[in-house]
Amino acid sequence: MKILHTLILCLCALSAYSQSGKANKTDGTYLFEKAVFTISNSNSKSEVDKRIITNPALVDTTDMFLQNIFLQATISNGVLSFCVLPDQSEYTVEDGIKLIPTKEKSEVSAFKHSQRQLSPYSSSFSDNRLTFTFIFLYGDSNYDFPLEGKLTITLTKQRYG
Repeated sequence: MKILHTLILCLCALSAYSQSGKANKTDGTYLFEKAVFTISNSNSKSEVDKRIITNPALVDTTDMFLQNIFLQATISNGVLSFCVLPDQSEYTVEDGIKLIPTKEKSEVSAFKHSQRQLSPYSSSFSDNRLTFTFIFLYGDSNYDFPLEGKLTITLTKQRYG
């Protein structure tokens, strides 16, 4: 009987261990390091203009291509779950793109932010860095070739302790 109880105890312990979620190495809070916005010829990929931003206070919050720069991003289970944007607004991120404000500043602000979502992006992790890449295609330009914008945001994982 003792062997049966020991066996049941071992099976319960093994089951509990296998169901416990292993911490994802990428999970955590990341802080802004730099952003690079490159405009290039969509056909030849030659660079037309490039802006490098290392000071988040210099981000123009009215620029539609720069307003989604993450000053802070939180990754949970390998997915973006929370972010702070240059206007200092905090958002919970649903489905990877929908931005839900965590605090409402006013009714006007609430309406403005209720419709907000991120452009499609890709992300990658390397060492303690998180990189988001957004690609934008310009519809009309003053050039005789199509333009493409690429915003690359690099964040560094915050260390605790």
